[in-house]
Amino acid sequence: MSFNSTQMIHDVRADFERLLDMVTGSQARTATLDQMERSLFRQVLRLGRKLLQLFLTNRLQAEAHTPQWGKHRRRLPYHSQKTVAYFSIFGKVAVTRAYFYAPGAGGKCPADRGLSLPERCYSDLLMECTELLVVDNAYDKGLQVMARLLGVDLALQAVETSVSEQSRAVTNFYARQAPPPRAEEGRLLVAQADGKGVRLVRSETPPVKVRRGKGDKKTRKKEAIAIAVYTIAPYVRTPQSVLEALFPTPGVAAPPSNRPHPQHKQVFATLAGKAAALKRLAQWVAKRAGKQIRQRVALTDGARALQQQMHAWLPAFVLVLDIMHVVEYVWKAGTALYGEADPQRAVWVKAQTLAILSSRTSQVIQHLEEKARPLAPHSQAAKVLQQVAHYFQRNLPYMDYARYLQNGWPIGTGVIEGTCRHLVKDRMELSGMRWTVAGAEALLALRAVNENGDWEEFHRFRRHQRHQRLYGKPLHESWIDPAERLEIISLEHLAHEGPPPPEDADRDGEGPTPQVDAPRVVEVPGSAQVRGHVADHRVRGPDLRGECVEERGVLEVPPPDFDARDRPHPHAVHRHDAAGLSDELPRDLGPPAGRGPEVHDDVALVDEVEPRVDLDQLEGGAGAVSLGLRLAVEHVAFPLLHPRLAHRYPVRGCRQNVVGKRMRATDAECPSDCRCPSDGSHAPGGS
Repeated sequence: MSFNSTQMIHDVRADFERLLDMVTGSQARTATLDQMERSLFRQVLRLGRKLLQLFLTNRLQAEAHTPQWGKHRRRLPYHSQKTVAYFSIFGKVAVTRAYFYAPGAGGKCPADRGLSLPERCYSDLLMECTELLVVDNAYDKGLQVMARLLGVDLALQAVETSVSEQSRAVTNFYARQAPPPRAEEGRLLVAQADGKGVRLVRSETPPVKVRRGKGDKKTRKKEAIAIAVYTIAPYVRTPQSVLEALFPTPGVAAPPSNRPHPQHKQVFATLAGKAAALKRLAQWVAKRAGKQIRQRVALTDGARALQQQMHAWLPAFVLVLDIMHVVEYVWKAGTALYGEADPQRAVWVKAQTLAILSSRTSQVIQHLEEKARPLAPHSQAAKVLQQVAHYFQRNLPYMDYARYLQNGWPIGTGVIEGTCRHLVKDRMELSGMRWTVAGAEALLALRAVNENGDWEEFHRFRRHQRHQRLYGKPLHESWIDPAERLEIISLEHLAHEGPPPPEDADRDGEGPTPQVDAPRVVEVPGSAQVRGHVADHRVRGPDLRGECVEERGVLEVPPPDFDARDRPHPHAVHRHDAAGLSDELPRDLGPPAGRGPEVHDDVALVDEVEPRVDLDQLEGGAGAVSLGLRLAVEHVAFPLLHPRLAHRYPVRGCRQNVVGKRMRATDAECPSDCRCPSDGSHAPGGS
């Protein structure tokens, strides 16, 4: 460790001692809880920045300066140390790493790949927290919160650029996302779509006229198409029950409903047009189609262009006209006939709505035409009645509501209406908001990710994709937070290098060989990337891009600091390899789990020493446990290794242990071609 690292460690320890003194000293007796909380928060942020700088300094000072290989196998000698600023959630730190350069071959910093250093100077955690604020609030409000809470001043352009860059990964993320578990899906697959206008800035609107006409505005809107897909269980109703829900009686409480809820709802919105939105909707639908899906329903309003796109992209779906839009048209016709103050208007509207729900829409159309016939052709009432009748006539194929209700299908677009409001309107129509198409598109994409509950998963995917793009190799997240509670379990088993000896065979005259359990194959309910010679061939699990799974499982971990190339036997490990493990565990574990693994012989096999990890009962931290580990097991046990397990099988016909130490053997065990020295030790014969 260098002088700089040592000095930084002393400074950190001094700061921590001051923190302890602040909360336990005399000044803590007069501080209020709020004062102490605020002071601790500021001090912990400063301490976090120093610890992060210490991590970088200690990590990069140990970096080797041996020449590297660049593009086209060009040799790159060490050139100098390069420093870049890195803005973390704790504050600004410096990243100083070795730079290798050759004229005409370019340069590289190998440490960047190990650190997975981003392209820009802002940390992923800092930008993800900021974006989580700005997807729901104005940019300036989100930046104010970050400045007041963390003391970090971010430029508006930096955040907008980050939102734009990160939103480009949304399409690829959803293209690779696995569908929801089929056991959790309903039998009815529902797709919905609708549009919502977004105000654009003047630079992206047509030139302003010298004098605007009636209805003309300085800026125009561009339609954002919102889509939603979900599954749900069928819910059978009657026309009368739906009518009572649409026209509740004042003072009468609605009866309790056992209406099923949508399952695994996914939403999205885009300004790229109806075709692009419906193409994405079709891709989502194709992923969720399976044997459990019995029926498919699509709902829209009466927009003809949207209905045509639905037919083109979802031909297997039954198209249903939203009942709420139908009721609005019925009210419009009732107002044209009776006016707004006449009590007969509500009675007439309820009667026509019941007829429509009973699949008698043709009668309603005929009734409207009869009402419009005696009126003056150019009167406003006649125009309204004819307009409503034409709307119903055009959408008549999508208004068989009696059949829809009998099948238990939804007939309202409440899901997509809520999506238009929450996803688009609540952010795009804040006071004074005007948007560029690119800016609105990027923000809507991230809002959809957040609305779908995929924020953490998306950013994990994005970090992996960026690392692959920048450094050409996948990102292996094998490190686990030491704050997790750990517990080590040492289990014994015997790895058979050849055919096993008879069960009653003696070992050095000690009697029958004790029974040893065969190695178990561990089933892991998720992803686990395991390094080492012990666990690579034992752990099985689906590949989920290397994430740490939430469920509990079993993982085998190799002893630290083992290099098979340094041993005569490829699986040999001396007891000193496990010394760090057995010495550090009793010091760091608390009394309930203070038993370390024990090795009772000078030599053991790797397959005989299996440290395992429990995340539940470790006390005192695990900073000194030098293990590469990912998951946990259920129980706590430390069975002792049986002595001389490594000596059980002869090597090449004679007894020799795996580190080359000769052993005594009886005459009965010595083969005829063995050249035994006079002292009784043996060496293998043959060659």
